[in-house]
Amino acid sequence: MRDIKFRGLRTDGQGWVYGYYGIKGFDTDIERHCIMQSTLNSGSVDSFYFTDIDVLPESVGQFTGLLHKGKTEVYQDDIFYDEIEHDHGDERLFYVITWINERASFAFLTAQERKDYDECGLSAIERDFEGFYYELDQDSLDKMHSKSKIHENPELL
Repeated sequence: MRDIKFRGLRTDGQGWVYGYYGIKGFDTDIERHCIMQSTLNSGSVDSFYFTDIDVLPESVGQFTGLLHKGKTEVYQDDIFYDEIEHDHGDERLFYVITWINERASFAFLTAQERKDYDECGLSAIERDFEGFYYELDQDSLDKMHSKSKIHENPELL
C-alpha cells in the first residue's frame, strides 16, 4: 500500500508544504484549499492535532508512491526529461507527471499532450500501447532525468 499525501505551494509565499489535502468551506465564498499536517504532542497527556496551511489550488499535486532513483519523492506535476542522442546532437524531451482519471494511474505527458488531455480527455492522447508507453512506473521513471516542478518552471514545457 502506498502513502496518500499531497503537496502544494503556500499562499503566503513560504514555499511548498506536504501533508493531507482538503477543501474547507467547499463551494462557498470562503472556500480554502489546505494542506493539513498532523502533529503528535507528547507530554503529560498525548494530543494529536492538525494544522491547516492554505495553498494555491492549482499547485496541489498527489504523491505518486514512487521515488526517483530511490531518493526523491515524485509528485503529480513534476517535470522530467529524456535525452535522445542524434548524429546532429542531443535532444531533450520534457514530460510532466499527470494523473489520468480514465486509467486511474499517473503518466508522463508532453506539454501539448497535457493540454490536449485537460481539454478533451483520454481520446486526445491515446497512443499505441506497444513499446514505450508513457505510463508511470519505476523502471521508466529511473531512466528519466528529474528537472523541476511545473509551478516553478512552466517555461520548460
